[in-house]
Amino acid sequence: MLGEIKEGKLYVEGLEYIFPTKPLNKDIINYGVPKSKQKWVRLSEYESYDWTDGWEERIGKNEEQTQFLIDEVRRLDEGVWVYINGEVTYLNRYMYFFLQWFVLEDSGEYPEYRDTSLYYYRFIEICEKAKMCNGDTLLKGRRLGATSMVDAKILLKCITCMNKNFGIISKTGDDASAAFGFVTNAFQSLPPFIKPQIEGNESPKKVLSLKKQANRITKGQRVAGTKEGLNNKLLWKATNANSFDGGAYEEILIDESGKFPKDVPITKYLQVVTKCVKKGARITGYLSLPTTVNPPNSGGAEYQVVWENSNQDKADYLGQTKTGLYRIMIPAYAGFSGYIDAFGNSVITNPTPEQTKYLTETGDCPDPTIGSKDYLEHIRKTLEGDIEALQEEIRMNPFNAKEVFESANQRCLFNVAELTKREEELKEKLQEQGLNVTTGELGRRGWFFLLDNGRSKFVDDPKGLWYIHHLLSENESNKFQIVNGKQTPTNEEYGSAGLDSVFSGDAAVDKGSDACLMIHARYSSMDEENTGMPSAMFLGRMEDINKYHDQIFAGLIYYGVKMLAERAPVSWIEYANLKKLDNYLYGTKRSDGSEVKGVVAQSNTAMKDEHVEVQVLASLSCIHKIPFIRLIRDMQSFDVNNRTDYDCCMAWGYSLMAAKIPFKKIKKENTGVKFLRKGVVMTT
Repeated sequence: MLGEIKEGKLYVEGLEYIFPTKPLNKDIINYGVPKSKQKWVRLSEYESYDWTDGWEERIGKNEEQTQFLIDEVRRLDEGVWVYINGEVTYLNRYMYFFLQWFVLEDSGEYPEYRDTSLYYYRFIEICEKAKMCNGDTLLKGRRLGATSMVDAKILLKCITCMNKNFGIISKTGDDASAAFGFVTNAFQSLPPFIKPQIEGNESPKKVLSLKKQANRITKGQRVAGTKEGLNNKLLWKATNANSFDGGAYEEILIDESGKFPKDVPITKYLQVVTKCVKKGARITGYLSLPTTVNPPNSGGAEYQVVWENSNQDKADYLGQTKTGLYRIMIPAYAGFSGYIDAFGNSVITNPTPEQTKYLTETGDCPDPTIGSKDYLEHIRKTLEGDIEALQEEIRMNPFNAKEVFESANQRCLFNVAELTKREEELKEKLQEQGLNVTTGELGRRGWFFLLDNGRSKFVDDPKGLWYIHHLLSENESNKFQIVNGKQTPTNEEYGSAGLDSVFSGDAAVDKGSDACLMIHARYSSMDEENTGMPSAMFLGRMEDINKYHDQIFAGLIYYGVKMLAERAPVSWIEYANLKKLDNYLYGTKRSDGSEVKGVVAQSNTAMKDEHVEVQVLASLSCIHKIPFIRLIRDMQSFDVNNRTDYDCCMAWGYSLMAAKIPFKKIKKENTGVKFLRKGVVMTT
């Protein structure tokens, strides 16, 4: 049995599952059947009765048919109890309907019993009974059949509820249409005694409108239809930020939310669609979010936020999580094809002799002497020499949630494990300081201000766009000379800067369009843990482009370093020329030998390669020291061929390229100056 047994109670994902009262043994399906034959088998008694047109008038003449219909209505409402391999097992109404009446579109057959399906449906039942839970999110491997399971649940509600709306959305409109098709296909296959009438004669393409409920048996064993129509509707919508942004819905399937497109981030969409299942503080409907996970830059990073904020173990005193959802993870080795025993249970480790015999006879199991987890671990071992293939295998067949997100970026250029570890360390520090783990940053926050004497001063401000990990002492900051009438930095020994700028007309809300300036401190063996790493970062957007340039150059002046940046846009170069600060800029050579400020030919393959190479080499020694969580997250998904969304990586890469440019070392006097670490100002 999947789940955890504590003191005789079953727990599903840490939540207690409450069983209904068990009936008498004689009333349990498979009672009296030999243990070896106690399997789930669809109830087929109905096939012996006449359900052709006019069955409502004839049914009173057949007591057995009448009793079957009475019992079936009860099963659809209460579920069933069944002996499976000697164990009394309760199948709730969703599990029963799924196995008994939901035809799978890909095979045209009814589902086989799986312990994973029962586990998920039990979790759903727990969520529905929880006062402050408005749905669930299922994190899974491939081929679990979760979409069909949720579709079956929706279909059961469609034929048993009244005056309700249901919806489906997925990572694309085509996928939503396909999930809708699963429901309508199963609906068409329902037997007449539970199949409602629909509006229109043609097969529905966009909306399934259920007009009138199938006739039911009353307590007096008379056939009667409902006085009112069902008036239920199921529809699918294309993937847009405003899909299902109003109205009341009984249930909405949000399929593959870990793969939503960039223009419909699931974190934002969830805030919109939740309004459809809540009225004030009251929960009025249910959201289902089953999903596999894409790489971070393709929806995975957004979904990770949803996953982390749906942890029922961290719910508030009312039992409410930040998203309102509860989460469930079904590992890939549970329900893994080829490792299912004769009774529908997962063979995870140490198969019994009976299981080995059965797995051998099926011919579908590669090694019947081991379990599914052992087999998947073997597959992983064979791929250890191919990191990309190994990460893709883990993403397809994860054992736990942590490795889903670790392996989600199968093309990660950096050490995934080290990045994940560092992200967790930074998140803990953010929490300790009462900062938001999603949007917060460590370090002192504020602005740099240009002074009349050509110097720059840092001032703390909780709304500032500078994040400072290392400040300099009074004597060490603002080092410059006037050369030919131009202010020239003289602290290149400290480090270098890189800028990923923005166009003055860019909308401040454009994803991936934040400006980022990274100040990188050169490595020093005299202070290994606080050098060879970014020490300050400007990140964000400002409405006034001139004030934005003031901030960029004020930071350069304070640290006394030069900057390398992309030439597009060139507004920062124009600003530097106007203010006679162009000596703070590094230049690159054109093909004709002339030099220009900034990086030329940004799309040049050689430049891209160098930009990536310097980051990869630097990361080997500094991941554990990087103080900015946004940079860590950029590194987790950095795509060299599509770099727009990775402002921090772009800026850091340029600062590292700048650090390779030779500079003339300024002879220092013994001033007794010390660096200031972790944003604390030290005086000398």
